[in-house]
Amino acid sequence: MKISFIPNVLLLFVTITNRKWQPDTFVALHNDSTHLSAFFLASFDSFESIIHVTIMERVYHNNEIFRCPYCKTKLKAKYVKDNKRYLNWGVCRCSCDEYPIIEGVYYIIKDDCFNNRRAVKQLKSKKYYLTLRICLSNSPKALKLLLILKYFLGYRFPHKIKLEHILTFSKMFSRHNAFKNWVDYNIQRKFSKDYCLTLEIAKKYLNHDDILLDIGCGFGMFSKAIFSYKGLNRLTYIGADKNFSTLLTNKYFTYQDLPLICSNSEISLPIQSGYVNKIFILDTITNIYSPKTLMKECGRVLKKNGKLFIINIYNINKRSYLWGYGINPLNLMSWMKKYFKKITFIQNQLNSNNKMVKINCITKNTFTYSCYATK
Repeated sequence: MKISFIPNVLLLFVTITNRKWQPDTFVALHNDSTHLSAFFLASFDSFESIIHVTIMERVYHNNEIFRCPYCKTKLKAKYVKDNKRYLNWGVCRCSCDEYPIIEGVYYIIKDDCFNNRRAVKQLKSKKYYLTLRICLSNSPKALKLLLILKYFLGYRFPHKIKLEHILTFSKMFSRHNAFKNWVDYNIQRKFSKDYCLTLEIAKKYLNHDDILLDIGCGFGMFSKAIFSYKGLNRLTYIGADKNFSTLLTNKYFTYQDLPLICSNSEISLPIQSGYVNKIFILDTITNIYSPKTLMKECGRVLKKNGKLFIINIYNINKRSYLWGYGINPLNLMSWMKKYFKKITFIQNQLNSNNKMVKINCITKNTFTYSCYATK
């Protein structure tokens, strides 16, 4: 990306956030690219972290919760202590490898490019921006640009930017229809019937002392909703997703100090056995190549009598080819019976009285459904 393009993006970004900057600053940025570098570097000195309580000081004792999905040993985290701006950055280690922690997001993924090792190397050298860029290397360009801008300038804004504005802004800079459709889906998700079903289930079954694992948490709309309910604000929440850019967007623009894990759930969940007592999988399981493995992992990490909620499942069908893989309900039932003692299938939407509707007879032809089960 040419450096002359950045001031134009900066102008539009600041316009959306209604920030009143002095015009002379941006004139200087247009006239000389060196002013842009000086502007960013000067910003580092005045950064103040809005995260006053770090994750390691919270109830989430990660050395007891998290484990490596590859070698199955405990992950031990060490955070940056000599820089207030980077208190939620660090390195977590297991017996097989090291992984970076960026803004409280655990990047526990191995790939052919060894991005986790490259990021850890830069992090140990205190090159934080390069660490961020390495972990964002596979992200959509529009979202990557916004996250980098937020990294440089985000803590200087005096008010909170809405997530919907960020997603709309990233859509403006994307040329790919698939990304635009994905953004539209996330913006309109809170109005969908299955999302309303999820919130109703959360209000009915969640308690303030629960430990909740949200698989496929994405941008964090669900976590933001449940923490707004009275009695659930002390809930222990852990979010997991395969996409690092959505997790970082979650961290930056939902303004919640919650532990988030970037990992591949199809390999193994990075949680110790028998630790959580509630698991939510919303709009995710049909996008997973090996749901059978995921069911086994959910049974492993759940405590006895813990509950699993899977929302918005659809059957294998030609219409669903572009949405995901689809799951035959009879296959799903056979996988779940190995690890859960009680399985209940329900419709994807509430009835007129805002109550869940049970499906008495599930068949191989049932197209859309949801379910919950008890271990």
